[in-house]
Order: sequence, then structure tokens, then C-alpha cells
Amino acid sequence: MILSSARPHDPVYVDRTVEVIRTLAAKYGSPPYSDTVTMIELLNEPAISVSDEMAKVTKQYYLDAYEAARWPWGREAGNQTDLIIVFHDGFRELMYWDGFLTGDEFEKVWIDDHYYQVFGVRDANVTAEQHIRVGSDLSLDDPTSRPNHAVPC
Repeated sequence: MILSSARPHDPVYVDRTVEVIRTLAAKYGSPPYSDTVTMIELLNEPAISVSDEMAKVTKQYYLDAYEAARWPWGREAGNQTDLIIVFHDGFRELMYWDGFLTGDEFEKVWIDDHYYQVFGVRDANVTAEQHIRVGSDLSLDDPTSRPNHAVPC
């Protein structure tokens, strides 16, 4: 990861990360790779709950990185990648992302949700079958069944 966890607000690191996304999208979002590489994730597990400033910087990064991944050659070139562009929910609830990267100007956007069942005492004391049941019971239609987790779209 180029975005620095030590200095996540530093524009140099943010801009460099956008340029890496642009480079990856230009290479893998066109032939001969475009039929194999179908999506790109903009950032894995950002710690947006650390501060409002971190959330603001990350959201702006997502907007800038979307632009870089969709039009790595620039909008004026007239061609865009066909990549699915994925962003991580930052472990925030679904409503936090409501309306973000949606609308006609955003195409093929998915939200990545990591629902972990390993970090608590409760998680350690259940059987494999119980873990499977928990995962199976998570409703994609009812966001209240997934507290603190966004629903993949």
C-alpha cells in the first residue's frame, strides 16, 4: 500500500496511490488482460473510523481513484476501462455509504465487505457449522441483520 498509515493525510502519498491505480487500470483494464482482470480494488480496509479527517480523505481518494481507474487515459481520450471498481467499506455501516459512488456518472462500482468471525471470544467458541450458519443468515436485503457492515452491491 502506498497510502501511508503513518501519514495518511499526506497529499503526496494519496496522489501517488491514485497514479498507481491509474497505471494498473491502464495496463490490466485493456487487452490482452481485460478478459482476465475484471476488477480493481481501490484500497483494502482503510481505517476511516480513526477520525473524520481520515474518512474525508479516503472518500476523496475513492472519487479520484475511481476517475483514474475508469479513464486512465483521461476522459478527453474518449475510451474507458470496463473494470469493475471496488471500494472497501472501511467497516462502516451501510447507511454511511448511501449515495456514494452512485448515479449515472458511476458505472460498475461494488462495495467490499469483510465480515470477520475470528476476533472475539464468542467467535472462538462456536463450531464451524455455527460460523456457516451466521454467514448464511446475513441478509443482503436487511441491513439491520449486518450491524456495522455494508452490504455488497
